[in-house]
Amino acid sequence: MDNNNTQNEKINDALPETEAEQTRTRPPLVLPEEDFPVRKRPPVTEEDVKNQEDDGRARPAVSPEDISGGEERQIHDGRITGEKHSEASTAAPVRTRTPEKNREITNGIPTRHSAHSAESVKEAEQGKEKGKFTPVWAGAAVLCVLLMLTVVVFTVNNAYRGDSSRPADFSMGMIPEGDIPRVDSMSFDSLRADGDSVSETAEAETGSDTAVSDTEAGDTESDSPAETAAPETALPETRYTVTIKAYNRDPITVTLGSMTVGELFDVVGFKLRDNDRMYVETDSIIAADTEIVVDSVEYRTVDKTEPIPFTTITNDVRTVPRGQTAVAQNGEEGINTLTYEVEFINGQEVARTLINEVVTKEPVTQILERGIGGELMGSDGVTYTYSHYKVVPATYYNIEGLTWAGTNASENTIATNFNYIPLGTKLYVKNDKFDFGVRTVEDTGTMEGYEVDIWISADNPQLAEFARIGYHYDMVIYYLD
Repeated sequence: MDNNNTQNEKINDALPETEAEQTRTRPPLVLPEEDFPVRKRPPVTEEDVKNQEDDGRARPAVSPEDISGGEERQIHDGRITGEKHSEASTAAPVRTRTPEKNREITNGIPTRHSAHSAESVKEAEQGKEKGKFTPVWAGAAVLCVLLMLTVVVFTVNNAYRGDSSRPADFSMGMIPEGDIPRVDSMSFDSLRADGDSVSETAEAETGSDTAVSDTEAGDTESDSPAETAAPETALPETRYTVTIKAYNRDPITVTLGSMTVGELFDVVGFKLRDNDRMYVETDSIIAADTEIVVDSVEYRTVDKTEPIPFTTITNDVRTVPRGQTAVAQNGEEGINTLTYEVEFINGQEVARTLINEVVTKEPVTQILERGIGGELMGSDGVTYTYSHYKVVPATYYNIEGLTWAGTNASENTIATNFNYIPLGTKLYVKNDKFDFGVRTVEDTGTMEGYEVDIWISADNPQLAEFARIGYHYDMVIYYLD
């Protein structure tokens, strides 16, 4: 145990200052002496010694100067380097691979010289002379070094398993990336100890450990690409800007990926009303920036009345003064009720369709009478022309004396209301029973309207019959020209 500590201190002194500090802060990887595995070496027979002596005679001896002058590989705290020694090294149990020609026979046992210095060789020979440097201890030293290397290899594999870019964690006792030792067959060959049996046993164990390490390293290498492979980069999803414009509602603008119009309405919570109309189907797929217009469509039933114009007819009559026209019947417009179905979009009328039509009031025809005049044959045999005639009520009187006009009353006199039949108007008075001939309006009285009062003398044969009836409603008066 003291020898190991002495060797570690020598190695630390040989390292640069930074590496020495790292070595001091990091616990040594050398196992305690009591943890070394103990193997029993089989006894050496005379035949083994003879074979080794013959092998030694076949190779020339190598001086310590040749050993120290060659290139050598060293182990410092578990690290393997291939740098050439500038001076002899006294660190133990550092061993290098010695060419076959340097093998010597010492006390009947072939040995290999270390490539450190002559002093190291002398110390080794002194140790052999004293009985301290035995093949058992040499095998134990080699085994210790192999265990140290195994610990280093497993530490490196565990530290870099699955992610080779992960930096070493010094707090966990890991080795920095630049100091990772490379363990190969040459490294193990350089560490063979004295004694064939011990060397073969160590090489067998080393081969087993190396196989395990290679297997684990292989697993690590095979797993590493899968674990560190970058995931396949997915193309970014295309997104579209969609605006929903609905009548009498706030517009909605969203940006989203491709989906159907119905799915868009579900996402934004937009509900179609019964009277809403849009111009795309709900299963249409949104594949571009777009604007969805939703109109409010409403249908109403509207009644509208239209006038029906009346017609006018003109009749030629003799009851109207010649050349004049009188309204016999006033015309009235009719009423036609129309029922429409009106379409409103966003409150504006866009179309209407007539669905019913009913005449709720018939028009009244206007009748006009135009006077054309006429002719009549009098009881005296004379033909008279007149402008028009009227049927009026008639009475009689026979007061003698002066008339309103200042003439003497006679069979030529007739009294009227001057407001209807003016003074001086010439009339021919008759009906189906009576014929009073030509009369002139010379007198007046309390007559109403177109009523006439005929003057009849006492000796007129028509008086008795006319007086018996008293009041006649069908008397016809002709307005003579």
